[in-house]
Amino acid sequence: QAAQVGHSSVFIFLDNLVKDSNPHVLDTYHLGQAIEVAKQMFKLNMNTNYIPDDCPIWGRGATAEKHTAFSVTTGWRSRAKDLYQCWNTYCNDKLKEMAKEAILVEKKNMRERLIEGQE
Repeated sequence: QAAQVGHSSVFIFLDNLVKDSNPHVLDTYHLGQAIEVAKQMFKLNMNTNYIPDDCPIWGRGATAEKHTAFSVTTGWRSRAKDLYQCWNTYCNDKLKEMAKEAILVEKKNMRERLIEGQE
């Protein structure tokens, strides 16, 4: 998990390059797709379909403002909203729907395993 969104994270590094106006990052890397890949890697790594919403790339952490000096929505550090949005509305909705279904299946499987364990 740290390599995805924590210390020495490639995604955080690339995001910082974008933030610092490196002109080649968005042309070289498909960061919108990278975010979806990171979510799937998180699921595999943590063995769960539940993805917390505090990630510094796609969750609340991406827009959380620790101090007004670090604002990315106003002032000299501002950048476009949804900068890495590469999926159309249909695809985004489908991805969200699939994620919700996966969580429901996971919960159902967990309940079944608990019931089997009690027998």
